[in-house]
Amino acid sequence: RLDLLLRAAARVEQADVVIVGEEPTTAPGKPSYRMELEQLARDISLKVHFYGRVPNQALPEILNQASVFVLPSLKEGNPKALMEAMACACPCVGTRVPGITDIIEHEKTGLLVDNEDELVAAISRLFSNPSLSLKLGQQAHLQANEHFDLMKNIEREANLLRQYMRAPEAS
Repeated sequence: RLDLLLRAAARVEQADVVIVGEEPTTAPGKPSYRMELEQLARDISLKVHFYGRVPNQALPEILNQASVFVLPSLKEGNPKALMEAMACACPCVGTRVPGITDIIEHEKTGLLVDNEDELVAAISRLFSNPSLSLKLGQQAHLQANEHFDLMKNIEREANLLRQYMRAPEAS
């Protein structure tokens, strides 16, 4: 639902949107989602930067430059982009859908919204309240470090496996 993000961002005075990533391929003859978004951006006079696919190593730099990370999905499974933004201490806003609500704790590690008006309010609130942005970003970083760190998760899994393994019995 990046169209939701663009419509909301057009209503926020300081918004400048950066979109990273590639879309799935579309059916032949159908305009790509990016083309639809580019047209929407022109129609609502919004400045949008489309980066497309970027190397994983470049993501922290992009995220560290962002004032807010927004994930306006209709559904999510395991939103790695959200986890990466949180790891970079970027204040996050997400739609109130499974996957996102499993990761963002409203008002603690980010903000959750249901619609365009709430998204406008959340983005505006973070832009106008640097201390809230900092607090949410720091809490998101702590949560990401505790729960999403690959090495910590590998160690947790190894410890769990060790608990269920038994030493071979002597015969």
